[in-house]
Amino acid sequence: MANKKEVGVWGIDIGQSALKALRCSYEGDGIVADAFDFIEYPKMLSEPDSNPSELVDEALEKLLSRNDLEGDLVTISVPGQAGLAKFFMPPPTEIKNIPNIVKFEAQQQIPFDLEDVIWDYQKMIGGTELEGLITDSEVGLFAMKRDQVLRQLEPFDRIDLDLSVIQLAPMAMYNYITYDLLDNLPDADMFMTDDPPESYVVLSIGTETTDLILTNGYRIRHRSIPIGGNHFTRQITTQLKLTFAKAEHLKRNARQAKDPKVVFQAMRATYLDMVTEIQRSLEYFRSLDRNVKIKEIIVTGNTVKLPGLQAFLSKNLDFEVTELDHFNRLGGSTVTESPAFKDNVLAFGNCYGLCLQGLGLAQLQTNLLPREIMIERLVDAKKPWTIAAISLLLIAYAFNFFFKFGAASKVDIPQDATVAASNEWQQAINSANNVQTRSSTFKSQDKKLEKELDSFKDLGAQLAGSSDTRIQWMELIRTINSILPEEQATVRDPDEVPFDQRRDFYIETVESQHFADLTEWYTDDIKKLQKETDNFFKKVEESADNTTGNGGPSAPPATNAETAAAGVEGAGWIIELKGHHFFQNDNVREGGEVHVIRGLIEPLQAGMVFLPDAAGMQNLFVTTELGISNVILVTKKDDGVQTIKRGATGGGAGG
Repeated sequence: MANKKEVGVWGIDIGQSALKALRCSYEGDGIVADAFDFIEYPKMLSEPDSNPSELVDEALEKLLSRNDLEGDLVTISVPGQAGLAKFFMPPPTEIKNIPNIVKFEAQQQIPFDLEDVIWDYQKMIGGTELEGLITDSEVGLFAMKRDQVLRQLEPFDRIDLDLSVIQLAPMAMYNYITYDLLDNLPDADMFMTDDPPESYVVLSIGTETTDLILTNGYRIRHRSIPIGGNHFTRQITTQLKLTFAKAEHLKRNARQAKDPKVVFQAMRATYLDMVTEIQRSLEYFRSLDRNVKIKEIIVTGNTVKLPGLQAFLSKNLDFEVTELDHFNRLGGSTVTESPAFKDNVLAFGNCYGLCLQGLGLAQLQTNLLPREIMIERLVDAKKPWTIAAISLLLIAYAFNFFFKFGAASKVDIPQDATVAASNEWQQAINSANNVQTRSSTFKSQDKKLEKELDSFKDLGAQLAGSSDTRIQWMELIRTINSILPEEQATVRDPDEVPFDQRRDFYIETVESQHFADLTEWYTDDIKKLQKETDNFFKKVEESADNTTGNGGPSAPPATNAETAAAGVEGAGWIIELKGHHFFQNDNVREGGEVHVIRGLIEPLQAGMVFLPDAAGMQNLFVTTELGISNVILVTKKDDGVQTIKRGATGGGAGG
């Protein structure tokens, strides 16, 4: 945290197209902007022929040549997709138990060994606290792989610039919004989970991704959408047959183009894709909290300057869309009124949020800077005092030595008494050696017993390990049961509901096999079946679109494409479901094999299910969070029309 009177804070955002930096400090009871810099790269970091490391180094060198950072705190942001941000509500408990609950949750939520991860947490504002017991409180858990953090530090290490804070970009934007826009929130003890304040949707549109943040000041949800400014450029490149550089220039100067409408039409498909992803994200967040009330959508980032984007979002999302084109509580007119700053103010939201955290004014104070670096900095700061203390201690020891030596010389033992004293001393040494021998014997026996104890502990862990497997089986069975049609549990008259009109699935067997290395199972035949499953589903969707004539955007189906691209490796379980159904329909999107894909494969691949957490609370989980992936239709068989006999009075048709 910065000293209120002396130190300034730099917030640095290394983007894909430019480096943004803002310096803030205290002035009276408020904060002011003292300096800023906007350094655009000659090429974007994501271009194939660019050298990102070299471009970033050049930008940082230019930043240091233009500005004096010595003595200031330096904070940086990292892309949201590079880290993990999870929010959970612990059960009612004492405040002192929160760290243990968070560590347990970290082990469950973070898909890596905690030794390989830098993580931090913070209890969010809101909730109720009574006599040390908290309820309705939410905790934010943030993590990033250690090697990725060290990679972010490399450019700053090369210029010998020490960092004080590393924060996820969406969380820096949250700090900016809560301080500058939501500064009139009610007190935390007035927050009600069943009647929360209105929420804002913040779209921070970057070069490659868009950070969607939903917050009412007390709670926050976010998602990184894989659509950014470069996607609009690539769309222009494809539609108008231009080079990337010319397409980027045309995008930035679309209003001065000969025919701006042609430019807009070229980017329309990407506009629609962005709207679809935003709608999907908002629907998912509403499913998590039915009490969410959205007030308006706020957009930031230089990509917002695209012609018609703000109006397009407002029309298709049915919300008022506002640009964050100024900072309400930031003083320093020398900076804020500068033409260069005003022209790029949409890109400085992350920097502003970082400065607020460095000054101690942010809601969220988590830090992903490795702890060992913090300790090293603390030790370096105390080294001068430590050296001074050691020097004084050595002087004191020297005086003590000379004093003791003078006293000893006065009582020196004569030569004739030395032999007797030597014999007595040797006896004492022999006695000590005997004791040492016995001690070594006892230590070796103790180590042997410790090894035996460790063997029993390992055996016990192996025997007790099956309990985790039982829990996983319960979750799997509950997931399968949740995706079966609800009407399957009721008794229906075959004359009223024939078997070939029932969407029921009859699961005959559930088999499992564990593989120490899943690549043994993931053979070329399995990959071929996975591809056939995905291609079949896509053909059905395309056929349906051609039939209805619907040319608008639709959410992409949940397939195995992403997991297929990532590959399958490591240890895991293969679960086999075997069963049948009688449902037949002439509609290509309804019966037969399509019914299996839509009714079983798609819900298992990307469905949702309520499961109890460690505290017994029912939470909504996506099936991918349970480790379910690569759902494939391995074998299929059509027996045609069958006769279902029912007593002596006749039967019904099935298939």
